[in-house]
Amino acid sequence: MGPGTSPAADSSRHPAVPAELTGADRARLELALGTLASNIKELRIESERFFNHAIHTAPEDLRQRIQRQLRQLREANLGPADTFRLGSLEAQFNACLELFNRRLRDRETSGRMRLPPPEPARQQSYDPAAGVAIDERPDPGAVEALYAGLYGDGRGTAADLEQFRAYLAAQHDAIRRKTGCAQVQFRVAKEEGKLKLKAKPLAASF
Repeated sequence: MGPGTSPAADSSRHPAVPAELTGADRARLELALGTLASNIKELRIESERFFNHAIHTAPEDLRQRIQRQLRQLREANLGPADTFRLGSLEAQFNACLELFNRRLRDRETSGRMRLPPPEPARQQSYDPAAGVAIDERPDPGAVEALYAGLYGDGRGTAADLEQFRAYLAAQHDAIRRKTGCAQVQFRVAKEEGKLKLKAKPLAASF
């Protein structure tokens, strides 16, 4: 203080310290800070539920409500202790938002990079009685269907599956050379009580 300056005059140069709240004002402030803390805790829980697919929408309404609460409390005439409490709660809220946004970006990025699983290959069914088309590279399923239709489980015949496949390939090649066809249809037919393998050329090549 300078000469002739009274203590009262000197104190006017410093900002006034808010008076401690009492009674109903203190109760209202405590309620507001407690509600804010509870809402921030709820925001953490709801954010976790969102990322675990327990809820389908982000807790945006709750986030906006917390922002309004913070705005109102910043405008209040708070003492040092309450200002510290408010700052701590605001820091928790900001950390929660930062974590939420980072996880949201990571999920969106991984979603774009994740390729859809390949569709399972559809196994084609063959009917040896209706006819099975064979080309120069017989499909294993087609060969097995014709073999099963002609020989059943293979018992009582000297031809195994590999020999049967070679036989079909040779027959296809012979018919193709003779007719110029691209494929040969083989079917199992019953004649005079016996199963026989019939063949006919399909599409001719030009």
